[in-house]
Formats: sequence, C-alpha cells, structure tokens
Amino acid sequence: MDKLLEFFETLFLYVLYPRTEDRERRLELRRIWRELRYMKLDYIDQHGKKLASGYASKQYSLYKLVTTLRKTLQLPGKRQELLQESDLLEYLVLHQCEPQVRRGLNGFSYESLLDRIKHATDREAAWKSVEREWVEIIRHISGLAQQKLNNDLFQLELLYGLLEFDFVSLFKLFDSSFIEGQAQQIPRFSEVSAVLLDQHLLDFYFITAHLRVTPNLRMLLINLFEYYNEEETSSLSAVRESIDYIELLFENELSESTHRSLIQLSQQDPDYEPEAASIRHNYVEKVQTRLSKRFENSRALVKRELAEVQLKESIGDLLSGQALVDLHGYTRDNEEVFLDLGLNGFLYTLPLQVVKTYYLSIFSKGLLGSLRKIYEDGNYESSEFQQKYGEALREFSAVASRIDHFETQLQQQSGSSMESMLKMARLGGSSLQNFEVIEAFLNDVNRKAVKILDSTGKSAEELHRRIGAIIGDHRSANPKFISNIRVIGGDRNRDILMRVDQAYQELGLLLKIMRNYTVIGEVHASDATREKSA
Repeated sequence: MDKLLEFFETLFLYVLYPRTEDRERRLELRRIWRELRYMKLDYIDQHGKKLASGYASKQYSLYKLVTTLRKTLQLPGKRQELLQESDLLEYLVLHQCEPQVRRGLNGFSYESLLDRIKHATDREAAWKSVEREWVEIIRHISGLAQQKLNNDLFQLELLYGLLEFDFVSLFKLFDSSFIEGQAQQIPRFSEVSAVLLDQHLLDFYFITAHLRVTPNLRMLLINLFEYYNEEETSSLSAVRESIDYIELLFENELSESTHRSLIQLSQQDPDYEPEAASIRHNYVEKVQTRLSKRFENSRALVKRELAEVQLKESIGDLLSGQALVDLHGYTRDNEEVFLDLGLNGFLYTLPLQVVKTYYLSIFSKGLLGSLRKIYEDGNYESSEFQQKYGEALREFSAVASRIDHFETQLQQQSGSSMESMLKMARLGGSSLQNFEVIEAFLNDVNRKAVKILDSTGKSAEELHRRIGAIIGDHRSANPKFISNIRVIGGDRNRDILMRVDQAYQELGLLLKIMRNYTVIGEVHASDATREKSA
C-alpha cells in the first residue's frame, strides 16, 4: 500500500510541479519526512505546518533530566557563559594536567618566590633558574591545546547552554496551562503550528547541534561538580545517570539530524542549514595568559620587596627619622584585595611616599628657601644657566602637587575610581571581564605613578647638577655662573650655602633611591667637567 501511495504521490508531483527543480525539492522534503516516520519520530506533518505533541513529550523528558542535573551540580546564578568565571576555567584546565605540574605551580607564588630568592647566595642565577622552570610549566599547559581540551571545554559550555535553555516557554506553546516547578503536573500537550515554534527550534539547534557527550566531557562535568560541591561526593552518581540519559536522547529522538530535518520541513527548504554555535575561545591560552600574568606580578612584587629591603638604610639616611607620609588610595592596605586576585597591586607606593615625605618634611622646610634666595638674588654670568636652574627648581617644587593630583584622581566618583575598583574586586573580581577591567585600572594607575617618578627624577637630577655648579662657584676664586655667590644673603651667606650643600647631598641620595624605580640620565662628562671646574 505504501509503495502504491508513493507512486501516486510522485505522479501527482509531476502534475503540480512541471519544473524539475521544484519537483526535486518537494521529493527531497518528502524523503526527509518519510525518514523521520521510519524512525518513529512523527514530530511534524509532511508540509511542515504542525508539530505533534510527541516532540514536546521528548523535550519534557529532557527537561526533567536537565533540571535534575542543574540542581545536582549546584551551579550559581544564570550568566552568559559558564566559563566566563576565570577561577573556574583555571580549575578545570589545571585538573587536566599531571599532578606534578599542579604542585609545581605552587612554587611560583609570591611567598615561595620571595623565600627562594631571599635566601639564594646568587640571586641572579636563582632568577634564571626560576625562569627556566616557568617555561617548562607553561610548555605542559600549552600542550593541553594539542590534546583538544579547548573543544572539550566548548562541549561543557554547550551543555551549560542546554541547562539554561528556556524549556518553559516551549512547553507553554504545547500546553498553555503548563507551570514550571509543579512536580505533580502531567502536561497535556497538543499539536502546535510550526510557525510558533520556529525560533525555539532554531535556538535549540544552535545550542545542541555540536554537543557530544564524550568521556572527556563527563570528566569535566565531574570536575565542575567538585568545584561547586567541594565537601559533597554522594551526588556524583546522579550526575553520571543524568548525563547518560541525556546522551541517549541526543543519539536519536532529539539528535542533531532530527532537528535539522524538523527545521528543513518547517522552512520547506531541504537545503536549509540552521546556524550552530561554534568555538570562539582559546580556553587553554586564556588560562596560560592568566598564569603568566600572575607569575609576572609575583615576580614584580618580590623584586619590589627585595629592593625595599636594600633601600631601607638609604631611605633612613635621607629622611633622618621622619615618618613616611601616608598616601590616599594608593596604599598597601588597598592593594591586598587585588593581590588576592593574582594582580600586581601598587608597585610604586614606597618611592612616592619617600618623595612626598622628603619634599614636605625636609626640602620645603629651609632648603627650598635658600635655593630660591640664590636664584632671585644671583648675578648670572650665563642666562642659559639662570633659565635652566630656575626651571629645575620649579619642576622639583611641583612634585608634591603632582602627587596630590594623582591621589585626587584615584578618589574621583565618576569613571574608574579606587572605591569602585575595590568594590568590583571584592564582589566579582574572578569573572574574566571584571578581572580585565581591574587589571587595566591597576596598569593605568601604576603608569601614572611611574610618570610622576620619571618627572621627579629628571627634575631632581637637573637641580642636582645646577646646585653642584653653584657649590663649585662658591669654592672658586673666579665664579663662572653666579658672580656674587659669596655675598648673597649677607651675614647669612654661610648658612645659605650650608643648606645648598645639604640639598646637594640629599638630592644625590634621593637619586640613588629613585634609580631603582625609573631611568634617570647620568650627568654627561662634558657638562660635569664644565660645571664643576667653575
């Protein structure tokens, strides 16, 4: 009987569709429909206008499995992508590494590096050894990409998309009385116009077309469960059972080919290829980059710590017992929350404190007045020297206002303020997007701090040179730059020059400290010879 019906249908098509292309399209659509019927998947009529309740029943079976799986996994609130949480992604990637690789990473933390380098007899050799070991660790992690881990993680992301699919809206089209969460409810599904279901079919296909339940996906799913349920292991069997049944549904009743056929019949186009999600992220590279940044930040913090220990005596000599002035915002206390995320914190707090303390507590309390007295009352033999000396004095005198402006910017209420970044770090710093925003903020703040140190260092170096020339003039029988250097201030000339000499010595000490944080040009031999010969 089926053969006879097929014969008359084909004959009928020749009458209705005299054009070969139209006829072939109709024949292909009929073949797709017959194939679904052969597999006992009578989900849609031959003309693609109605979807049967049987399809909704299979989706309802999937929905119950998905609901159980999501509840068992104890996933956090809905988000755009599961793996946008950086800590989770790192956990999953590292759990695919050998145990010795994970243990080896512990040796690159700030505490481990500080202890190792601090007690090394040859620190330069110790740092080189650390770098070689780090390259080997990264090589192991990079190798995971060759093992197709990126695709496995993409499969996990697709599964998360399935867990978040809007099944309820789909079921309400088949049964308007359907209510989510009513366990005793028995849905009364009826057939529905394919037009109403078109977007749901496309959305479901987009998520699930490339989803494959592989052994690696199962392992990642177990790792995901362990990440969110550290103390609980008894529910692992429920996770395994749910994914087993989901796999069975996707092998036939709700497979990729089944949904493609449904969509092609709904669209009445046998060549229609619905869009499917494709891998967009290099997950392994993201983790590798994050680990590398964390190592670089730890290394920078260790070098900062060791440099500060070495500079402790020089800072004490410069400040002569003066307590360091506190900065606003750019503090070690505030950086703690950023360090917990593996970021570099504030690398230049100490030098800014030293500069600000020296200027406010020492330089501006007598030394600046003597230097200005010489600038204002001096009879200059060289207008160029007068101009350069005045510029250097003005530039160095602006250091405190630069730091004040820097601190004020950090407290601004609009845009990226210190307060908003601290709040973001505490509430959601582990998400990839927030992490990158905070990292950019810290890099920008540290760049501004370096810019202040650069300008301070350059002005201090220039002022140091000019003061050296003034001292040379005072000792010379024939002053070369300021002819009246020995009489400026009258009876106070000796006291003035003593303060000038003090400023020269202290600026030299400040420059020694500053050269650990910024590049400061040395005095050219020709300039030094010319000025000191005066």
